[in-house]
Amino acid sequence: MTIEQAPAKPQAAPLSSIARRNPALDAWSYWVDAWQRGVLFLDVLQQRSKQYEEHAAKPAPHVLKFGAELVMDGRKLPRPVNYVLARVTPPKGVQIDDKKRPFVVVDPRAGHGPGIGGFKAQSEIGVAFQAGHPCYFIGFLPEPMCAINAGKSVESTMGFTALDGLPMGTRPGQLDAGIVLYLLTEKGMGASDIEHLFYYDSGLKGLSGSSNDVRDLLQSSDPRAKLALDYFIYRIALFTGMLAAAMSGIDGLVFTAGVGENAPGIREAVARRLSWLGLELDPEANAKGAGRISAPGSRIACCVIPTDEELMIARHALRVVRIQPAFQLEEKPA
Repeated sequence: MTIEQAPAKPQAAPLSSIARRNPALDAWSYWVDAWQRGVLFLDVLQQRSKQYEEHAAKPAPHVLKFGAELVMDGRKLPRPVNYVLARVTPPKGVQIDDKKRPFVVVDPRAGHGPGIGGFKAQSEIGVAFQAGHPCYFIGFLPEPMCAINAGKSVESTMGFTALDGLPMGTRPGQLDAGIVLYLLTEKGMGASDIEHLFYYDSGLKGLSGSSNDVRDLLQSSDPRAKLALDYFIYRIALFTGMLAAAMSGIDGLVFTAGVGENAPGIREAVARRLSWLGLELDPEANAKGAGRISAPGSRIACCVIPTDEELMIARHALRVVRIQPAFQLEEKPA
């Protein structure tokens, strides 16, 4: 991956001046833009319908190999954000027409956009590539656990990729690098097989042998489901200690996102393991799962705060690419 700093863009004109410039021309530009987007979308649907039967029969989807050039690292902005903007270098043999409208994917995930090393050919961005469009993606850098001091992240459980840190639904979390060597030399697995194992068949799914969904595991009587949850809870407590050490102590603990917001049993089990920090939950508040859930006598606060990752990604994406509407209607005085 080559790193390039995007050139500074000139300051956009105020929306009010854009609105007064030429409403008819701006309206025309808006609808031309909408028409072009519609044509590209229909082309994507047509291409995907043609490829569906061919790829559905394969055990693994065909992947278009790619590289990427970093345009902007959001973590280096004056007000840092946890996203990066990258231009995707086209697969071998694909010709890109820079005059065509760029195709941008926000936070592409496995199954829709890039995995490690490629885009699925039948994904929207894969089809856009084959049609010659320059492609970009705005990548979300997940941090399952994060130490925040004075509003700024000072440490997290993330490593080079999302494989590190906490065990996730299908990813293993912290892993001895020797395991990779063992799988290569002793088990005869190839790089693509190991990649698939680590990204799609490890974590809670691998430990339980059944599901990557915490809800399923909580309802299961299978000892392996219990093992997966116990390991997940243990690692949360372990990493909490690591992050507390990074800040020389903590004032509070926040549960958020899918499991953090919706699994009171997981929160209770984590709190029991963190009782040495002086954490004590209010059982009734924990069952409700909103706001402060720590007991009045708890030495550290504990809260459940809802999050909307997609909304935050969209907001930061707007900041990154500085999207401006084609025209702005002036508000009529009341």
